[in-house]
Amino acid sequence: MKKTLRLLLSVNIVFFFVLGVTGILGVDERYLLVAVGHLAVVCILFFPIATNRKIVGFEPYTFFVLYVVIGTLGTSYIISFGEGHRRDVIMHGDPVGFFLSGGLWLSLALLLVGAGYVSCKKRVAVEKLLPDDSRFTNRGLHIVALLVFVISMLATLAFIQSTGGFSFQALSRKRAIEIQSGGEVVYGNAGYLRLAAGLAMTMLYVMLANYMQRPYKLSWSARSAVILLFLLSIALPFLSSSRATILYTLLGFILVYTVYRKVSIVFAATIIISGLVFFSAMTGLRAIAQRGETQVFVNPIAALAESGNGMSLNGTAHILDGVPTRMEYKLGYSYLTWITAPIPRSFWPGKPDVSMGKEIKEKVFQETVLKSGRPPSLLTEGYINFGWVGLFGSAFLFGYILRLVATSFQPVMQKSVFVVAIYFPLVLHLASSANGAASQVIVRILSDIIPVYMMYYAAVFFSSRRNLLSRTEPNCIPGE
Repeated sequence: MKKTLRLLLSVNIVFFFVLGVTGILGVDERYLLVAVGHLAVVCILFFPIATNRKIVGFEPYTFFVLYVVIGTLGTSYIISFGEGHRRDVIMHGDPVGFFLSGGLWLSLALLLVGAGYVSCKKRVAVEKLLPDDSRFTNRGLHIVALLVFVISMLATLAFIQSTGGFSFQALSRKRAIEIQSGGEVVYGNAGYLRLAAGLAMTMLYVMLANYMQRPYKLSWSARSAVILLFLLSIALPFLSSSRATILYTLLGFILVYTVYRKVSIVFAATIIISGLVFFSAMTGLRAIAQRGETQVFVNPIAALAESGNGMSLNGTAHILDGVPTRMEYKLGYSYLTWITAPIPRSFWPGKPDVSMGKEIKEKVFQETVLKSGRPPSLLTEGYINFGWVGLFGSAFLFGYILRLVATSFQPVMQKSVFVVAIYFPLVLHLASSANGAASQVIVRILSDIIPVYMMYYAAVFFSSRRNLLSRTEPNCIPGE
């Protein structure tokens, strides 16, 4: 992975200088903007590569780098040389030059993320907090898997029913629950139903890890269980147009394999390409539903950037421009809104939005808010709260946390079959701070990790003492 990142750094340095010189000599802001996009990639890579830090494929930092490539570099090309509806949405009526200063400040913040990453030389002894596989049997684990499958399936059906039911016309569109409040309609995301439906994905990783630690090939029953859990895991994301979740599910497959097996390039490429095909198809179906377009398949790489995924260049530029003139400083308030997340919006229609997306869309972008908003990154959230000190301070701290999580979990990935189900959400959600507020990320992490421990204790409960003592096939790693 380090060689790949070193090559990525070298290529972006070359492009930065070539495009920068071209833009200066030709007085063309388009080339200057894409040069700044390449500079952002250089900045996030510089310190970790220069200090020769050990970097692996599945850690929060590498996923965050991917977010920067998509959201910053990719968006710079779309703004400079793209065309169409999505480019107009990204630009928001502003000229190309508007995004230059935001890109430069973002690059400096990304440099500090890298500095924070290399400054971390500690690890947390997470092994003391991990589940103990010796406390449950395979029988207990399979009972839990069956219960989770039933609960997840019922929750998926309930979610579809409560958001308008199933129809081919509504296939892969965004769904929300309409709540009447004071004569107005407030949209809720049915968080508890989504959480229950998402249990299937967590159970998928646990069961796959449980099977993969065996030295022999998977039986047909084991393969069937994995396939059924996988199909149930992607059912709700597909029907609710949660495209990223499809990609996450497939990446989780690769992570489990890398923990217990050597992954071939062909296998990894097949999984990734399958995810991109899903993403492309879902993007096309959403465009058909929202704008009446007829193109079913779209370029998945371009769609990732056009959809606002990643470390948003345009979002950063607009937030730095609009705070505090159009939106007041939060002074730390946004870091506490996760506390209100467990309260259903049906009980409290006006509860704070943990993502701040709707408020930013209304005040900074001055757009009408219906269902979705424009959430900040963790870095720009720092600016929203404490200005420039918040932007650069949160960048350094964020980089430190990225490294701390990696060094804490990597030595104990085979400690328990539940470890992957704990570590993978941390990787994804920390990296998704590129496109999400701190409270939003905290809620996502807790929503994924708390059920893991509930499944673990349920497996212990269903494992009777008699079965535990007579077990002939341990859940621990063979040979340990």
